[in-house]
Amino acid sequence: MTIFRQNRVDLVVLDHFLEDGLGTTLATEMKRLKPQIPVVILSGAMELPDGFDVADLFISKLEPTVVVLDTIARLLKIIDKRDDD
Repeated sequence: MTIFRQNRVDLVVLDHFLEDGLGTTLATEMKRLKPQIPVVILSGAMELPDGFDVADLFISKLEPTVVVLDTIARLLKIIDKRDDD
């Protein structure tokens, strides 16, 4: 959170299960501070976790790397287009 608060950040990718909490909790705090920053949550969970909708995108870790990267790239294009409008 210190890096997020004190630096320019273009994108955040969080694991859902963190050592000291949940990605959805951290994403909620990040969106409160900087709502314009896209937040992606990755998870190995089989079901969508409660509160996942705070993130801009939820991706399963079971997806191949190329699918994860392509999905994030599409999200960034949507955000760039939205910022241009």
